[in-house]
Amino acid sequence: MLSRHGVRSPTQSTEALNNWRQQPPTPPIPPWPDFGVPPGYLTPRGEQLIEKLGEYYRSYLDQNGMFDPAQCPEEILIRADRDERTVMTAQGLGSGLAQAANASLRCRFAIEEAADGPDPLFHPSEAMPANCALDSEKAEKAVGDLKPLAQRYEKQIAAEQDILQCCSPQLCNRPACTGTPISPLSCKLPELPSCTDAAKGQAAIKGGLGIGQSFAEILLLEYGQGFTGDKFGLGRAGRDYKATMLDILGLHTAVFNQVQRANYVAARQGANLLYHVVGAIKTGLDPGSPGGPYKFVAYVGHDTNIANLAALLDLHWQLPEYPLDDMPPGGALVFELRQLSNQAPIVDAFFAAQSPDEMQSGAGEPERAPVKTRRCPANGGHCEMVDFVVPLAEFIDMTTPILQQNRGCLTD
Repeated sequence: MLSRHGVRSPTQSTEALNNWRQQPPTPPIPPWPDFGVPPGYLTPRGEQLIEKLGEYYRSYLDQNGMFDPAQCPEEILIRADRDERTVMTAQGLGSGLAQAANASLRCRFAIEEAADGPDPLFHPSEAMPANCALDSEKAEKAVGDLKPLAQRYEKQIAAEQDILQCCSPQLCNRPACTGTPISPLSCKLPELPSCTDAAKGQAAIKGGLGIGQSFAEILLLEYGQGFTGDKFGLGRAGRDYKATMLDILGLHTAVFNQVQRANYVAARQGANLLYHVVGAIKTGLDPGSPGGPYKFVAYVGHDTNIANLAALLDLHWQLPEYPLDDMPPGGALVFELRQLSNQAPIVDAFFAAQSPDEMQSGAGEPERAPVKTRRCPANGGHCEMVDFVVPLAEFIDMTTPILQQNRGCLTD
């Protein structure tokens, strides 16, 4: 499985967030809600929800005969990116997986993470700039024109402007994409220019669409953290704030996927992870980890990683309430390998995530959506191993042009 981290605080500082609003706001609006942790950290509630997901996976695996409910399984590997939110998510997942019929067992699973510096498994372009640098011009060309996206989500951007009352004089004087000051009278979210940025080794969108997609995600994080009333959406999201949040969330997913599913971007950022995932499916081993074979392998990273991998495999899913291909906090792309007697092994793919209300209530039971793949379009996600792995093995062996260009991105 490839899992995203759980509910976290916004990655932006309070100062950066305040630049998204008029200073002082008119009329006055509540401050940004306090998640209780530093920027970008997993919240205690987020860890709690991830642990519930781990319990679900353990129960599911036990019911399907993978493990003995009364034993501590040894065939589990968890690899996490080294960010605090991913390490803590991995620990929460491990705590949930440790739940067994015999509570006195107190099972523990080791979490593997990079010792220092960016992990090339999750950030190859950042960790290996000499071999896997992300070219800004190529990234911008792959992402394409952003104006049609801004036009398609004009209503959602306007709704965000109503909530945020963008923008601060500091932001207007130094807009991200042009550097040319914008008059305060016209300096609003819909008028801010947008652009693709790959300067830090990972493609992203800056400017108006960048703020818009980030704010949309923050609303989902606020909902998952349990904020309501004046603490949600700066107190300006309206009475039906859940509907407002879900409508605006479509902007986040669309902008995010236009960048992270772009061919060049996905190949540069996702080739190494694809190499590891295919190895785990095919052999139960991870190329960079000792031991095994494992019955359960979990990679804990970011929505960026999931989108990159899904783009390379052309995978799509639809969870209830969420936009197409959305990746909520704690969501995971899961590949199951099954074999019945006298039959060829099959690979089953699904996406699992908690609904907005499951996150807000703290209940944590996930929903599952089948993943559609171009390799087996008629089988509802079911693929014979030979159909699923062999083409991917060729993919990894550099027999296709897109991976030939990314040889330097692969590492154990």
